[in-house]
Amino acid sequence: MKLDSAGTEANVASREAAFRAEQLDLFPGAASVPGNETRKGRPAKHASGAARKAAYRAEKARIDYVDDPKIVAKLRETATQLDCSVNELMQSIVRFAQTNRNWKQVGLYSLHHRRAGFPDGAEDMGALQ
Repeated sequence: MKLDSAGTEANVASREAAFRAEQLDLFPGAASVPGNETRKGRPAKHASGAARKAAYRAEKARIDYVDDPKIVAKLRETATQLDCSVNELMQSIVRFAQTNRNWKQVGLYSLHHRRAGFPDGAEDMGALQ
């Protein structure tokens, strides 16, 4: 720190403070951007990040999906080719299936065959009933 003619650091600090005050008087907008004091932004919907996550999870339903590792590997491969997540792929598949098939009338694919006692093979790989 530079010393003034009196040789004390306190005098130097007070002169620097006075200089800064003069600069702020010359440029009133230097301390803050005018107009921001009236802008508050949109109000927060949730009290905290945890509350926000809880509200998001309450709006969504979660389903665990268990299947043959070969099928899961194929789903992962398809998701990679489409540059999406497996979750996004599964959402698309389910929406397509709900839109394009009357499940109440036609029934299930392979689960029905397994219950009916078909041996593992072509009949059990999702053939229409």
